[in-house]
Amino acid sequence: MRQKMACLSTQAAAMDLGISVGTVQKLVDSGKLEAFRTLGGHRRIYASSVKKYQKENGYLTTTSTNTLILHHGDDIDPDIKVISQAGEIYIAPNFLEVIQAHQNAELIFIDARSDWFLPGVSSFIQKMLKQSRICFYNGQFLASDNPVLHIRGVKFINQNLTRNFLMGFKMGIECQR
Repeated sequence: MRQKMACLSTQAAAMDLGISVGTVQKLVDSGKLEAFRTLGGHRRIYASSVKKYQKENGYLTTTSTNTLILHHGDDIDPDIKVISQAGEIYIAPNFLEVIQAHQNAELIFIDARSDWFLPGVSSFIQKMLKQSRICFYNGQFLASDNPVLHIRGVKFINQNLTRNFLMGFKMGIECQR
């Protein structure tokens, strides 16, 4: 059985590399990035090839940060799903998986629409903050009396999590090191 490999569009690869789509196309044509063409003629670049190119050319990569996402619903950004297939992030389907996987996560993004707010969650989040940075997205859905709002060090954004925000957040952390 053939294993499915994570691939990026030329635009997604360009964003990861901070270059134009045209430059990505040239890198593909010159063989510096491994890719294939879809039946419609579009280039798809292997995510592993982009990582390799970043490493060989001295890029500050964002893949060294282990990221965990607890998302509510099916409306997650499709580009984030692609990144998760490449193994850079883990999308947890429920809070129990966050409890099991958080030890390896430097970044944890939690959808505020999740219905997992149980007694004791605030103290667990405070424990996670000792080793992870935590950001709640869709923060506008948190009730004003939610104790999570009063935990020092937690970030809140009032929008859905997008690939651009996620990558920008990760780059900001890399630059602080």
